[in-house]
Amino acid sequence: MGKKKKQKNIEIRADTVTTDQMEVSGDTLLRALLGLDDDATSMTREKAMQLPTVQACLNIISDTISRLPIQLLKRKRNGDIEIVKNDPRVTLLNDDPGDTLTAKMFWRAMIEDYYMGWGAHAYIEKIGDKVESLRYVRSEEISICWKSPDPIKKEYDLMVYGHQYRPQQFLKLLRKTRDGMRSRSIIEDNPLVLSVAYAELKYELANAKKGGAKRGFLEAEKQLTQPAMDALKEGFRRLYGESDENVVILNSGVKFHESSATAAELQMNENKESNAQEICKLFGIPASMISGSQTGNSMTENDMNQFIRACVAVMTDIECSLNRDLLLETEKKSLYWQFDTKELTRGSIKERYEAYKIGLEKNFLQIDEVREKEDMEPLGVDWIQLGLNTVLYNPKTNNVYTPNTNMSANLEKPQAQLEQTGNGEPEPQQEPTSPETDEGRAYEGRNLIITGAPGSGKTTLAKQQMTNGDVIVDLDAIKCALLGNDDFHGNASDIVPMITIVRDSIYKAIQAKSAPGKCFILTTETDKTVLAEWQRMLNADLIVMDTPKQTCIDRINADDTRPNKQVFLDLIEKWFREWEGGEGNES
Repeated sequence: MGKKKKQKNIEIRADTVTTDQMEVSGDTLLRALLGLDDDATSMTREKAMQLPTVQACLNIISDTISRLPIQLLKRKRNGDIEIVKNDPRVTLLNDDPGDTLTAKMFWRAMIEDYYMGWGAHAYIEKIGDKVESLRYVRSEEISICWKSPDPIKKEYDLMVYGHQYRPQQFLKLLRKTRDGMRSRSIIEDNPLVLSVAYAELKYELANAKKGGAKRGFLEAEKQLTQPAMDALKEGFRRLYGESDENVVILNSGVKFHESSATAAELQMNENKESNAQEICKLFGIPASMISGSQTGNSMTENDMNQFIRACVAVMTDIECSLNRDLLLETEKKSLYWQFDTKELTRGSIKERYEAYKIGLEKNFLQIDEVREKEDMEPLGVDWIQLGLNTVLYNPKTNNVYTPNTNMSANLEKPQAQLEQTGNGEPEPQQEPTSPETDEGRAYEGRNLIITGAPGSGKTTLAKQQMTNGDVIVDLDAIKCALLGNDDFHGNASDIVPMITIVRDSIYKAIQAKSAPGKCFILTTETDKTVLAEWQRMLNADLIVMDTPKQTCIDRINADDTRPNKQVFLDLIEKWFREWEGGEGNES
């Protein structure tokens, strides 16, 4: 007789449930109750791409970058930069890569692999040194073949469908790489954040399928028969399923207890919004670009700057990769790739026009430069405005033109005034001349310009020379007329622009010979070029007061109508200093 085989004892613990088909441990039950199943916690690219916020972030970044043109720039020996326009590689990057994808599709696919995969790759098809096409290859189709485990001299090849390629045969776009072979995706960076968002998405799906019914367990006062248990299970299966039946009838003595909370109790909407913001942080873009502004206003300037920084970070990686993989060694010294970020940073139309206004007013922009930035046809206007909106400067010829006086000058010849002749060539004007006058006798010549320092006696001389019908043009007199007072030497700095406009209008009237008699123009101008032009324009002679400097100072100190004497004393110093040099501006 054979020995009877002893049956092995099997320990059945309280946290283990057995059925005819399976054995389930308590740990598995606990993970299921807590929602910690492997499907929810092991984040993959496919799961992450199901999250609306991830899709939205990828779309807005890839759409923005893919529409920006990529330029090939050349650095000249003198430091100037020029755009290389006829290189076929520019067409491959901006229009048609030579593959089944368009340029926009190409960059969208590359940027998605950059964020979500282990790197973005495009095969560079060449004939000799000429690049014929860029062929995008999915990151799932590429594997790395290590040639050496040396952490210093890192060498590897790329395998695609069993074919081995050298790294330089591919355009490689890697994110946060440490070895230059593989990049680190946002899934590897923050799997928990994405897993939480994915678990919430699955929870919503389960609730939608079961009609929002809560999960729970049944309590029976007495043991149920197997048929009764089977009937209850089938009823709850239909309740939680997708059938139209939404009622379960419980027998007497059977009670239902909830074991889960509602979406409102779990604050699902608040959590979804918070998780969406955390996902936006992974991409470095403001959440307002995805969710929109709650107040209906546009994004703030900080939000826009944050988004621009996120895009620039990706574009910088692309530029570095293009410089490494798409330039010959002989080209890398003078050529480089760069995105044209004008469309990204130009701002709204109101912001642009306000910036153009500042540039035009501060004279570092020309009208045609502004029109070029707005993609408009140039007008052929090369002038830059200088002061008072009445003086125009041509940087190419160094000519200065004043439209309201029809005066031209050349900055290279500061002592010579230029007047347009019939053939358009400027001709020099005469130096200022001074007529002979006798003190106490009426001046019988043309109009008279009298220049000199404050206190030199300009007004006194003019009154001595005047006859009936003659007029005096003096800024101080114009100021008193505008202010309606007799404060001849008071401060009127607030209305200086208005005084100047009135004076220029009087000059035009004198030029048009509208004055009833001779005009005596009093000024402190020291620029001989300006004085000569005034003589020509106003048909006037010139007198320069030769009153000694100390006499002028003594007169100012003794004049009680000049309360702010230091101002006039400074003007005296300025006039004598500048007249000796023959340069200066009207005080």
